Amino acid sequence: MEIEEALILAAILIGGMFIVWYRRSRAYRTELERRLKAEIEARRALELALLDPLTGLANRRHFEEIFHAAAERGLITKHALILLDLNDFKPVNDVYGHPIGDEVLRVISMRLNNAVKQNDLVSRLGGDEFSVIVFEVHSAEAASEVAQRLMEIVAEPVAVSGKLLNVSASIGYTLFPNEGQSPPEIYARADQALYVAKTNKHERRAIHR
Repeated sequence: MEIEEALILAAILIGGMFIVWYRRSRAYRTELERRLKAEIEARRALELALLDPLTGLANRRHFEEIFHAAAERGLITKHALILLDLNDFKPVNDVYGHPIGDEVLRVISMRLNNAVKQNDLVSRLGGDEFSVIVFEVHSAEAASEVAQRLMEIVAEPVAVSGKLLNVSASIGYTLFPNEGQSPPEIYARADQALYVAKTNKHERRAIHR
């Protein structure tokens, strides 16, 4: 009888330990799933806040945050702000439809991102407007080389749904930070250069201001 009672008691203890372990394990899994879900939701919220949903590039908000930080007065290191608009893009949407136009934008975005350094920032500001911040540029000539390279890769034909489409880009750029100039003033310089480039887009050259 004593042996049987001991076995019963051991069984009860083991059963109790198993129940406690199971409950703790279940609570741990529930907490882990909750944390993972919260992390995924936070990541999605961050992507919505900082990334362009169509191309995956930085959006205008993200661009402005980085640009304003890089354009802080008193910094010695020079960077280049490149503004880029696509030419002849509206006819793509008008003739082939917006799904084809969206695919062209995705291809162009990927080309731009692959054509610059890993830490440079390529952004889609809206529509067919893009910006590139090229960090640590030592001269206008170096910035010009990057701008011309971007212009050339945009001009390469885009194959979409069995069609070979052609677009080009107008590019204006400036170096910053400049002494006494605020981020809006720096942006305005690049925008003025872009305006000149678009006015003379047949020349197919980037304009510096």
